[in-house]
Amino acid sequence: MTRWIRFANDPQPAAAGAIVISTTAGNDPGLNQRTQLKDDPKALPRRRCTMKLPVWLVILLGIFAVASGLLLLAAIFLSQSWDLQGQATAYHVVDGNTLVLEADGRQIRMDLAFVDTPPPDSYHGQKAVEFLKKKVQQFNQEGNDDHFYYLKKTENGYVGQILYGRPAESLNDEMIREGLARVVIPDGEWTDITINSYLSAQKEARRLKRGIWAHKGYVTKDGFDPEIGRKILQDHEAAERRARQKAEARKRKQIEEEKAYHRQIKQALDKVKQKDERIAFIRYEEDPSKREKAPIPFSSKCTSRNRHGPT
Repeated sequence: MTRWIRFANDPQPAAAGAIVISTTAGNDPGLNQRTQLKDDPKALPRRRCTMKLPVWLVILLGIFAVASGLLLLAAIFLSQSWDLQGQATAYHVVDGNTLVLEADGRQIRMDLAFVDTPPPDSYHGQKAVEFLKKKVQQFNQEGNDDHFYYLKKTENGYVGQILYGRPAESLNDEMIREGLARVVIPDGEWTDITINSYLSAQKEARRLKRGIWAHKGYVTKDGFDPEIGRKILQDHEAAERRARQKAEARKRKQIEEEKAYHRQIKQALDKVKQKDERIAFIRYEEDPSKREKAPIPFSSKCTSRNRHGPT
């Protein structure tokens, strides 16, 4: 049996050392005891196995990672044929996976390719709409020309993808990767590299249980389970109500504490005024930002004026 001992009355324990008592017979510490000095493992610094890479190698690896992503994205769009492509002057959100873009003097309704979001009246459907509105607001800002559309004509209209930013990012890919949508392969001819890139993004979101993937059984083969969707919405609405109630309770408590605080001040000042009949006016001054949650101190700074002039 081995025990580490430190004395409570020591002013400061040793940086690395302790008395070890080893008992070889039973649990009686009085039998066959011997003491020896050993290093205390808790007092010794922990050793970590670290490998420092040269700065130039770290920079090179970063450049390689960015270049690989850009090359993959370029390969997706260059290998895929498009019927229309260009830059829109404005975008409008219809729902979580549908936009109307203005280009060349006309309006074009487009479905985001490979993107299938929950219904707009569901919790995650609302999240997808909010996400798109934020992105569209950025695209529609004056002077922002870092966004391009790529469209394919289908029997049901146009489906397409949007690239934005520098380096370029895919809006469709981002929605799937963030768990805002599931992958549905649209009609038409699509290259394997395009399909696999979106399936890879969905696999990552599913593995990390992001968004729609955080709820077991919500995403189905044909879309989204409406019963689970209603339950998700109800849970979030209940959570929001509880949060509002807590905020309101905190506000009411703050108001009551403020009233009580000023009552204490008035009572303290009234007592001071009653003790000296010469005081005609007395006032308490403070900096609210420096107020502490403590009773009103008797040494609070006061200014007073008596009937014969300032004191």
